[in-house]
Amino acid sequence: MNWQEEYKRKLTIPSEAVKAVKSNDRVYAGTASSYAYALLDALWERRHELEHVTISGSNGYQATPIFDNPVDNPFHFNTYFMGIGERKVYRKGLPVVFNSVHLSEVDLWARENAKPNVAFFE
Repeated sequence: MNWQEEYKRKLTIPSEAVKAVKSNDRVYAGTASSYAYALLDALWERRHELEHVTISGSNGYQATPIFDNPVDNPFHFNTYFMGIGERKVYRKGLPVVFNSVHLSEVDLWARENAKPNVAFFE
């Protein structure tokens, strides 16, 4: 099978894609304009099925229930830059771990701090 066929085989809708996330997972959700908001919204719909899921990323700026709704929000957050979304969850009292790193060290932060076992890409 060539890569195009494999790619087409793996395409799916957000509600199906987020079924890969299990309790205790660490999810890399994106940075700034690459945040996978459709997947975050689909993950929010599964919030009652999951425990101790950490959302890692940086500079989330678009509205999403994961950032905007502190009630019944089971998610934890890990970031290297306190963007609008991260500040929302911090101000609402949700768990946020902040590790400041230079942008040239984001790959190091991802490997040694965020340690995602699931990555969201749209």
